[in-house]
Amino acid sequence: MIKKIYISWKKFEELIEKLCAQVKKEEFDNILCVSSGGLVVGKLLSDKLDLPLAVTSALAYEKGKKEAKEVFLDKRITSVRPLKRKILIVDDLVHTGKTMQKICNFLGKKYEIKTSVLYKKSSSKFMPDYYAEKVKSSIWIIFPYEKNEFKNLK
Repeated sequence: MIKKIYISWKKFEELIEKLCAQVKKEEFDNILCVSSGGLVVGKLLSDKLDLPLAVTSALAYEKGKKEAKEVFLDKRITSVRPLKRKILIVDDLVHTGKTMQKICNFLGKKYEIKTSVLYKKSSSKFMPDYYAEKVKSSIWIIFPYEKNEFKNLK
């Protein structure tokens, strides 16, 4: 049985503040959020840091399962403004780190990148540059915007 923790909006905003305090020590040109988990995180950090927001998509989890066999990355980046040199990549968490590693491998040749997440799981082989909190790998985190997404998680 997976141990689930439900994050309230209040806790979510506290995590955003923690992350923002770390991240604002550096200057970035853009924020790139990883859909879908990083959308809300990216939007809030974009507003707080007054940085343009870009979006990319990745799939590391299949509905009803813990993990996909392979990480799928959409190499298109959606942004109103073109990406500049220094990018902050944001997501809600790193579990194994495969998704963030794949994105870094893809973008790292062209841009100077740093990574940030709300939660770093102990199982992650990838170490983000910034994270708000660490949690054990056995914990499944359900964010306030995921109310129904993981109802049938086994």
